[in-house]
Amino acid sequence: TVIRKDIIDDDVVNLIRKYSSDNKILIILNRVEKAIETYLKLREITTDILLLHSRFTYRDRRRKEEILEILHKNKKNLIFIATQLAEVSLDMSFDYLFTEVAPIPSLIQRFGRVNRYGNLTENVNVFITYPSEIQTTKKYPYDKDTILRSWNILKEHGETKSEYELLGHILSGELKLEIGNIDVEIDNYLKKWMKDTGFMYTVDLTDEEMNKILKFRDTNTVLVLPK
Repeated sequence: TVIRKDIIDDDVVNLIRKYSSDNKILIILNRVEKAIETYLKLREITTDILLLHSRFTYRDRRRKEEILEILHKNKKNLIFIATQLAEVSLDMSFDYLFTEVAPIPSLIQRFGRVNRYGNLTENVNVFITYPSEIQTTKKYPYDKDTILRSWNILKEHGETKSEYELLGHILSGELKLEIGNIDVEIDNYLKKWMKDTGFMYTVDLTDEEMNKILKFRDTNTVLVLPK
């Protein structure tokens, strides 16, 4: 379900507090700074709260992942706060997900962290919030127009039973296709792609396009290799 507020808004924090009793909650933010800010605001709810993002060193990240596995296995209530890295590197299931709006493919990945083993649920278990700072932050991990488009799609369709239902709405609506014709269109696209590229999967980017992809953080980072 869509919540038209920022994830650190008091109303959303109170909702997280409500569901945190005897539940495992995953919170995914789009920016490291926002993840840290959210962690600092929520850590008063429970001592079983963990923060993980891409700027931790490999050793610290592995240690946190080990702690997460222990907490997830042995605790009834847990709040885990992460950035986009949780979309692909997290092989565990949570009871509830609170996430900032992101491109639809990213959201579908995030939805997969909840109810991972297909248990039936009658309650809403995914809450999507809107990042208030998106209009003022100079550098954002996602294109702002893409975020707005995702937000409008979510508002239009309201509550959905699964990511498959959401994807079906998008494909049938955006492509103006009947569901039965989608596989045909995808197959035609892949054939054209392979013909045009000669099976060579490369992308030609200008310096400007590459900078747009790489320079999205508010601060510079440095990778140091030990001797």
